[in-house]
Amino acid sequence: MPWLAVPLEDERKASLKKTFKIRGIPSLVAIGPTGQTVSRDAKAQLMIHGADAFPFTEERLEELQKKLDEMAKGEEEEGKSTEEAPAGYVCEGAVCRKV
Repeated sequence: MPWLAVPLEDERKASLKKTFKIRGIPSLVAIGPTGQTVSRDAKAQLMIHGADAFPFTEERLEELQKKLDEMAKGEEEEGKSTEEAPAGYVCEGAVCRKV
C-alpha cells in the first residue's frame, strides 16, 4: 500500500488519537499531500473498494461509486432479459406483481 503507518508502540499515538478522535484500533486516517485530513474513516473505504480507494479523495470515491453503479445496472439488465415472469405477473428486477 502506498502510505505510511504508525506502529502501535509509537509515542505519538496518544496525540494522534486525540487529534483525529480515534475510538478504536485499527483506524485509518487519510492525510493529503497538503497535510489536510482527507478522511477519518479510510478503513471503511478500503473495505468497500480495496486499494483502489487510494488516494481517498471525494473525486476518487465518486469515480469508484459510478463504476459500482454501472456494474449493478448491467447485472440488473442482464437479469431482466434472462428471467421469465410467471403467467399473469410482471417482474421488474427482483420484484414481481400480479397483473
